[in-house]
Amino acid sequence: MRGRGFSQILILLGGLLVFGLLGSAYYFSQTRQNLPPPSALPGGNDGSSPFATPYQTATPLPKIDENCQPTSCHGLDISCGSDGPKACTAIYALGDRCRQFAKCGEVDSKCQLIKEEKFETCKACVENCVKKYPKDGIKQFDCESKC
Repeated sequence: MRGRGFSQILILLGGLLVFGLLGSAYYFSQTRQNLPPPSALPGGNDGSSPFATPYQTATPLPKIDENCQPTSCHGLDISCGSDGPKACTAIYALGDRCRQFAKCGEVDSKCQLIKEEKFETCKACVENCVKKYPKDGIKQFDCESKC
């Protein structure tokens, strides 16, 4: 008697599982039919999907001119030119915070780095953090956050 009741429970649970799966399949098939075609979605088929857009740094250098822009995405070594990166990672690097105080621009018809006074102060502080904690990246970042 005990074995028979157990098998009935298993059959009942199996039936519920099958009906649940069939119901889910039906629901998703109906939902999918109501979606607009891919060409009507943002980014459509032209490759401009917002999900394919590369991440930028938290404090990117402003692009003033396509022919004069930063040639790197991260760190304190900033140079300017026409060969800027197509995409930047979202991974923060030491010195990225200081980049907000610098920009690329045309000066005397030449593409040059234009630095605010705060940039040099920030850069010196970050370099001091690296010297102070040469083998401890966590302490370097903690120190940099106070610059």
